[in-house]
Amino acid sequence: MESRLSRISRLRTHSGIVGARIEHPERYNRQYLGIVIDDRKFIFINAFCDDKPPDTWSESLIDVCDGGCSWGVVYDVTAGGFSHLEMNGVG
Repeated sequence: MESRLSRISRLRTHSGIVGARIEHPERYNRQYLGIVIDDRKFIFINAFCDDKPPDTWSESLIDVCDGGCSWGVVYDVTAGGFSHLEMNGVG
């Protein structure tokens, strides 16, 4: 998954900031959350651009509500692809 991060820049958002892209996803701080939907495994990537993330970022989910430059994407473990890019604020 990490070696495929650049593929995220091919995606465009379909809601919120419609048509937005992430130019360099590897430059963002990232959190990972495993999810299972209908017995399929996915990883939700929560990303944010704070130069100095909060001290709790390795223990708690960072939730940015309006503003900032955060985004999220879903990674399909079986298919090896990214989907459902969503952005918050200006990227």
